[in-house]
Amino acid sequence: MKYSEMIPAYLDGELEGAEKQAFEDAMKRDDLLRKEVQLHQEVDAALSETDVINLRTKLHRAHDRMERGDEETRILRMRPRRAIGAVAAVAALLIASAWVFTLLNQPSMSPDEIYAMYYQPDDAVMVMRSGEQSGEGDQLAEALRRYEQADYEGALQLFKEDKSSLMVHFYSGLAYMEIEMFHEAIRSFQTILDDQQNLFMEQAQWYQGLCYIKIGQPEKARVVFKELAASNGPYKAKVDFILKNLKK
Repeated sequence: MKYSEMIPAYLDGELEGAEKQAFEDAMKRDDLLRKEVQLHQEVDAALSETDVINLRTKLHRAHDRMERGDEETRILRMRPRRAIGAVAAVAALLIASAWVFTLLNQPSMSPDEIYAMYYQPDDAVMVMRSGEQSGEGDQLAEALRRYEQADYEGALQLFKEDKSSLMVHFYSGLAYMEIEMFHEAIRSFQTILDDQQNLFMEQAQWYQGLCYIKIGQPEKARVVFKELAASNGPYKAKVDFILKNLKK
């Protein structure tokens, strides 16, 4: 069986053990196979997607791929349980084709649209401690617990008592974003960026850029996002889209 024929089983979690590992190894070697898997995932997501902004994003990405010729002419094999929905989705896309060009050529997106599309806070990294222990670790765990419970001001009170950890600065920045204190968030993320080589660098750049967008400073956002795009990390596709569509 060809790997492309195994995509439905892979996405449904039906591949196990050596078979699953072989398929994932094949994806690492075969860019076209990996893109076909991504296309399946996007179709699945589109079938339940009701957010117009997200639809516009998918159309942009599809348009870019078509221009580059990435999709070639491979057949997309749909899973049986998705067949009816897929037909409906294809019909909808055919109907939409008349106005896709208009959507793709609308004026650039507003800062609020981009922020609403992309802002999603990270979950707190909770370190479970065994037994009844006391000390700084317990205080950090409690601060993260409050953050997870959306008690952002309570979390910030505890974070302020210990600024020695970059993790504290990172989650302080996110907490500030949640209560719309964006200038304070920018300063928290900048502390991480000034430290340079650390595990929070790309995340700090991403959220700092979103803060600049939210407070109406797109040029500063562009500077941050261009540096982030140059790293070719996990945020590159999102950053490229923002740089292309952010109003000047």
